[in-house]
Amino acid sequence: LRTLTLGMVLPIGGSPAFREFAAALAEGIEVAATTYLEGVAVTLEARDDQGDPSLAAAMVAELERASALGAVGFLEDGALDAAAARRTGALPLVSPTARAAVGEGVYTLSGADPLAAAAMARYAARQGFKRVAMLHSTSPESREEADAFASALAPAGIPVVARLAYDPSATFFQEQIFGAREALRGEDIRAGRRAPGDTLGAEAWDPVALFVPVPPEDVELLAPQLTFYGLDTLGIRILGTSGWTDEQTLAIVDIRHTDGVVATAPAGGGRTSAGYERFREAYERHFQRTLVGSTPALGYDAAVLLLEAARSGARTPTQLRAAVERIRTLEGATGTFSVLGGRVVRHSALVRIEHGILLPTG
Repeated sequence: LRTLTLGMVLPIGGSPAFREFAAALAEGIEVAATTYLEGVAVTLEARDDQGDPSLAAAMVAELERASALGAVGFLEDGALDAAAARRTGALPLVSPTARAAVGEGVYTLSGADPLAAAAMARYAARQGFKRVAMLHSTSPESREEADAFASALAPAGIPVVARLAYDPSATFFQEQIFGAREALRGEDIRAGRRAPGDTLGAEAWDPVALFVPVPPEDVELLAPQLTFYGLDTLGIRILGTSGWTDEQTLAIVDIRHTDGVVATAPAGGGRTSAGYERFREAYERHFQRTLVGSTPALGYDAAVLLLEAARSGARTPTQLRAAVERIRTLEGATGTFSVLGGRVVRHSALVRIEHGILLPTG
């Protein structure tokens, strides 16, 4: 019987909010370790970093000494960065939630998705928008998606007439929204002698769009303000990335603020997908209880990335990392993944949000 060791570094003893989330992720990781690879005995070396990056780094050193092939966890960027910097070898690290992954053999399932942003730009070109504006965070991930959108849109000859950014800590976006409204509809409003809130005749104006590549927590704040300041009444289409189609976002944000938004969503994800169903059955067999909530599925997928690579027979962290880099079209519980250019990429689909439901764009 082949054996291998994986590390799991989570803030089990951190803040109360993190504790519950980390415990749910740990359940998913445990399910992956015990059920994903037949004929392989996987030992989980669990460590508690208490939400402290310096502890996360120390835990990685321990896992290297314990001959782990790879490690999962490191929920925040600081923990992932510190752990990566502390490695003395090639130990691959996978985070389910960090926004950025810096360094070779460092991966996250929740980073920027420039391929999805480029797909949205191609959609915009097919729709024949006459001009587009962008509204995004100054975070590196949001900027990267905005850059990818602009680059993919350029060959279509559609001008990006404004690029408006806000600090990640912002909660009020009036200045940026007014800037987008002016860039996209200012001339139309003045030429038609209509007030910004007057919808009469807006359907006859040139089609325009605002691309908003922001994370779920920003969508919760920003979407109601886009409605409040009347962008929908001016025929300005909202385009987005996966922050708009996040399950929790759709549950929290009132449908009137997301109806009609076209965004990207993970292909092969969702609770009706085959990958999620396989995970649910494995979870309920393992724990002998009903799965409640989708958080464990994210932990499962982070571990599965390493376990799928381990099918190659890798016996060292260097071999495992090389196998991770070869992964293509891996169907997990939360979506389908490939590793391209050292980055985990989710396969995406274009959807339109209607009454909180994701519909194919057709």
